[in-house]
Amino acid sequence: MFTPYMELPVSNGTDADTMNAELNYGNNFGYYGLQANLSPALCERMLCNERAKELQEIQVGLEQLILEPGEFETWSNAIRERTTNPLFKIDALKITVEMIIQLAAFTSSSQTVQYNLAKLCSFLCSDLHTFQDDMIASFLCFHEEQRSNLNDQQRKNLLLFFAEIYEKLESKKSSKMQAFENALLEQIKEVLTADRLDDSKVKVVVEVLKLTGRYLDTDEGTSKINELLTQLNAIAKAHPAISDSVKEQILSLNTWRENKWDALNFLTNEEKAATEFQQYRRENDQGLTPSCSSSFIIGPDGQPLTEEERAFLEENFRKLDNNDTILDNDDVSDEYDEFLSAVANEEAKKRVAEMELAEIEKQMAKTNLDGRNGNLPTETGKNMAT
Repeated sequence: MFTPYMELPVSNGTDADTMNAELNYGNNFGYYGLQANLSPALCERMLCNERAKELQEIQVGLEQLILEPGEFETWSNAIRERTTNPLFKIDALKITVEMIIQLAAFTSSSQTVQYNLAKLCSFLCSDLHTFQDDMIASFLCFHEEQRSNLNDQQRKNLLLFFAEIYEKLESKKSSKMQAFENALLEQIKEVLTADRLDDSKVKVVVEVLKLTGRYLDTDEGTSKINELLTQLNAIAKAHPAISDSVKEQILSLNTWRENKWDALNFLTNEEKAATEFQQYRRENDQGLTPSCSSSFIIGPDGQPLTEEERAFLEENFRKLDNNDTILDNDDVSDEYDEFLSAVANEEAKKRVAEMELAEIEKQMAKTNLDGRNGNLPTETGKNMAT
């Protein structure tokens, strides 16, 4: 079933209900529906396209990818199956790309949204010839033409998405990557010079630089990174609206740069697990508190580990320590990936529960349960005074 973002256009005398039925266009979707907020213009292009059915299915796949981040493989393969169909022409591919970037900019439930959508783009680039250049061109068009219409949160979402795309595709050289890099730097500067600078804006910039700094800080880009760090250090020293904790994050960027933007980022998952285990063993042998700080261990999404993720690693390290066994990198990596998927699914379930609760509260607000005396019924059927 599909989210009713707009009414289907009626053309050639076709009944709207008939068109709805043909496209399985229902009243809701998934977990009470994800309000993706795709633009009306894009929705109309989708519904008028000759591959409207496949585009609707891709929309559902993208929404499910957001609601169920742990099911990336399932939904990405379903989307790839439709986009690689020979009948799925360039105009339909462009609509797909526009869906992706609008979802990335307009959805703020979690940073995994931008990460997974960028991961999907990289996944599709490996199968679709010329898709990368066409995709980057669409992203740059959105950057130039739609960015000014975004609010602060949407600009932060877009910046994070561009950073994730750049990090995943930088090694896949193309004629448009330099222009994309310039757009990324332009967005960073805009966020830092925006009115009402606050913690959230600075934190996004810090995260983006940690993710992309090792690529941006080369050749001509070094001078641009120098300018950004100078500006950030000035903010850390004197800006009254920035908290001490965020100022510390700014200052930590200098250390990241000195360490070549953290060499641990270059390691594979297996190498990371082995490195972290050896670090834990050394410190444990010396009677020190293990320093598996979530600020310096980077997860597969390029972000610092959460406390739950760090606890998972430490628990497995302790098991190996107690059993005096040899670390199997593949097993640890597989278990860690399963753990991340479980955490992501749990977060999605929590967001769904919040959506359901909000909908229930909204409906209750519209209903006058006892307008005469203002009392609410209790579980035992008695009235409770409000």
